[in-house]
Amino acid sequence: MSTCVVPSRSCGSARRRPASVTVRPEHRPGLVLLLILAGCGGGRFDTPPQNASVVRVGSPGRVLRVAPERTWSYYTAQVGQYVFEGLTHTEEDGRLVPGLAVSWTASADGREYRFRLRAGVTFHDGTALTAGEVIRAWTTLLQEPPDSLTHPWMLDPIEGALAFSSGFAPVVTGLRAADDSTVVIRLEEPLAFFPTLLSHPQAAIAAAASSPQHPVGTGPWRWIAGDSTELRFARHDGYWGGAAGLDSLSYRYVPDSLMAAAFNARWVDMAVELPAATLTEWSTRSDLGFVESEARTTVRLVINMRDSVFQDIRVRRGLNLAVDIERLTQAMAAGSAIPAAGAIPPSLPGADPRREPYGFDLAAARRLLREGGYPMARPLRLWVPAPGLSDFPADIGTLLRDYFEAVGLRVELTVRSEGIETALADGAADLALTVWVGDYPDADAFLYPLYHSSVAGAAGNDGAYRNPAVDRLINATRRELDPTRRAELLRAADQGLFDDVPVVFLWFTRSATVYSLRLTGWGADPQMSMLRALRLATGPSTQ
Repeated sequence: MSTCVVPSRSCGSARRRPASVTVRPEHRPGLVLLLILAGCGGGRFDTPPQNASVVRVGSPGRVLRVAPERTWSYYTAQVGQYVFEGLTHTEEDGRLVPGLAVSWTASADGREYRFRLRAGVTFHDGTALTAGEVIRAWTTLLQEPPDSLTHPWMLDPIEGALAFSSGFAPVVTGLRAADDSTVVIRLEEPLAFFPTLLSHPQAAIAAAASSPQHPVGTGPWRWIAGDSTELRFARHDGYWGGAAGLDSLSYRYVPDSLMAAAFNARWVDMAVELPAATLTEWSTRSDLGFVESEARTTVRLVINMRDSVFQDIRVRRGLNLAVDIERLTQAMAAGSAIPAAGAIPPSLPGADPRREPYGFDLAAARRLLREGGYPMARPLRLWVPAPGLSDFPADIGTLLRDYFEAVGLRVELTVRSEGIETALADGAADLALTVWVGDYPDADAFLYPLYHSSVAGAAGNDGAYRNPAVDRLINATRRELDPTRRAELLRAADQGLFDDVPVVFLWFTRSATVYSLRLTGWGADPQMSMLRALRLATGPSTQ
């Protein structure tokens, strides 16, 4: 959902945003209540009625306000999709499908899109969804300053959007209503995946009466009440896609250190971001469900291309050959990770499933580093996030250091969170361990923000990588409307990046979810399904 060099999960194609961060108890308002619920010494939770027609979602992130503009935050985006919807929607398998728009067409030049809205859709307050309401909602969102986290960057491709957001124009010239059920959008330039961007939660449509304290949308769940520890929603019986199977939904804040205890006590029906050791231990349990969504997170060692010593491709390839990705992946992320053989996650069009990751070859790594002119006495400054504040086990830094020292490099390892976001730009780091979660299910989310020259030194391209040939391929993928031809261009861009090795490619990570068998209908990715298909199960698991 949001970012490159951060001590936690990252997302976002053009901005930094923290997400899953473990914070000391004294820094967590409201934690006292949860500790009371958990019991003084054993992490004990009161077990609620197991036959209640409610799904209880456990989350390590607190959500205080719910609004489309606030869904730049990973956890607020999770909650936002219960209430709000966009014109398009991403299914559990990553396919783009109609949302509030039943269909859409693009002009031959790729600059104009016409979205046909569903008939009979109403907001939770009974207001009808019309093209005018869509334009009103987006115009309101675009009033957020362009440099703010709350700005809907996915709407910026619309003609006149940035001029309006910057205060230079009174209206967004690229938005108009052909009639009550048709929204016409004119783009500044062709953008092949623009409909996919509209599935992003920051582009969702809120009612005019909606506020962060009382959100009103068209989604399957309507807001009831909430505080710092729990948000409560009721089934929207008038939902256009059919009412949810359960009566209500509860989004409960549970500190990550207590999540396993909360799930074992059946205080929550769904738990995410459990420690790798817990997931491994629980994977064989018969009293719970366990699923992993498609890998949409990339883990990399970003190389600081500002330093001339890394301009020689042989040095960068030597660094890749120095790390045994297969063994490292198993040690760090076990079955939830896929060794990376490029920039595009394997589940997205454009990835090449036949390509193999860089092999582990110490002799070749030494030779390439020597031929590339790397001064072996020069310290290789490796930065990794601090334990407890990242998605990585504590020993990731020492393992990486050992690999690089095995080829004769002298490694200076820095394990910290403070300053890691700017370590590459400040010249303090040569390599920085990073996590990136794509904001939208398209290969562009892993190409443009991470490797295009126009964002060199910013966004996800913290290593300041520049390659005009790769730029041309990425630009072409953004203009090509034919899916088959676009997939070919994406593969070519990915191959170009793999060959040019601007990073040490590590792995792609799946998102794991553990769920209660007292409910059925979880699906392959419970969050993406908006939990609509859940029903009470029957039998021993419900007791």
